[in-house]
Amino acid sequence: MRFNKDSLGKIFLVLWVIVVVTVITFQMASHLLAMPLPKEVEKVRESLLSYQNNKEWLYVHIIYDKCSCTNLLIEHLVERKKMKEATEVIMLIGGSSSYEDQLIKSGFKFVTMKKETVEKEFGIEAAPILAVINGNGELKYLGGYFKTSAAKYPKDIEIISHINKGSEVEALPLYGCAISDVLKSYIDPLGVSEI
Repeated sequence: MRFNKDSLGKIFLVLWVIVVVTVITFQMASHLLAMPLPKEVEKVRESLLSYQNNKEWLYVHIIYDKCSCTNLLIEHLVERKKMKEATEVIMLIGGSSSYEDQLIKSGFKFVTMKKETVEKEFGIEAAPILAVINGNGELKYLGGYFKTSAAKYPKDIEIISHINKGSEVEALPLYGCAISDVLKSYIDPLGVSEI
């Protein structure tokens, strides 16, 4: 079988389209699929209690620095500032943030953790996660920030407001990014999302 320049061009174009579609599909997958919430809820609660001050409510924002929604979420938190009725902690997984000074000035406690530590000690495989613990140390919420995938408006204020009024709040799905390497391999077996 002989190929001419026209045939080779068409074959190249078809292969290029297949590669581009594959890369885009895997890059979008983590933000279209809901990630798993931690299975060991008690383990998460116990690990977070060390951040609680004197029976004060505790709101912990667990955010992964390698996730595309990180900047949007941190900008939202800086803009709204720390809520007065609670200790609020930003737990950034994986590194430091250019927002660290702004978050501290906005009243938040800021901590960084290695992803391996968060997986092992907290049992967390994906982020962002909001955790709300009342003054008695009871976990009142452990879930996502967004009602739909690729949403732009975090629902943390709404969630916390309902909880403070005594309402039970069902956990929102966790739309975000995989932290654990195992979960990443399920979502993106070819590793193209890192491209």
